[in-house]
Amino acid sequence: MKFCQEIAELIGVAPDLEKIKKEDPTLYEKLFNGPFRTASFRLQGFGNHPQVALKIIDQINLAAL
Repeated sequence: MKFCQEIAELIGVAPDLEKIKKEDPTLYEKLFNGPFRTASFRLQGFGNHPQVALKIIDQINLAAL
């Protein structure tokens, strides 16, 4: 998981958790406390698709319950 985060930071697609924490605390909780999912790398940066990423994140969190 650390490798994925490092690569995402290098190419500019790592989610800005501090910004997300301020703007959308619910999403922050899902990202920080939920299971790892690569969809979080589609929220910001090059090639982003935030609507699709949010849908996937919600589906994974529901399945994890």
